Amino acid sequence: MDDIDWATGRGLLAVDDPAEVDDAFARKEKHVGIAVVGLALNNEDLDAVAPRVVRAIESDDVETRRLGFTAAGHSARLFQTLDPRIGEVLHRFRKDGIASTALDDVLSFVPFRQLPRWLKVESVRRKLRWLVLRR
Repeated sequence: MDDIDWATGRGLLAVDDPAEVDDAFARKEKHVGIAVVGLALNNEDLDAVAPRVVRAIESDDVETRRLGFTAAGHSARLFQTLDPRIGEVLHRFRKDGIASTALDDVLSFVPFRQLPRWLKVESVRRKLRWLVLRR
């Protein structure tokens, strides 16, 4: 893509090619997390998106991890399902403060009956907490 500038991150939200994201991970690009969000927004194949989201969430770079969680939330919203690979990594990092928005998105956009057991428990816990604090 001619409009992409890896040095500044310009144009990376338009990325739709998983191979381009893989190459960016291999080159250790500073803004690879933005490309992962772009991939989640622009690629209609969850099987292609999910491994890159997982890789971003597992990154040692805090910004890439944060954007990986953002991409996980977008995936939940757009696909209205939770890929098991993303679900597993969300479960591992659920206590990480930056995971909370992704978890909120999953609970908002994925039907309850499709959630893994741990997220069903989390959903009920949040609803009970809301009821108690509301009174």
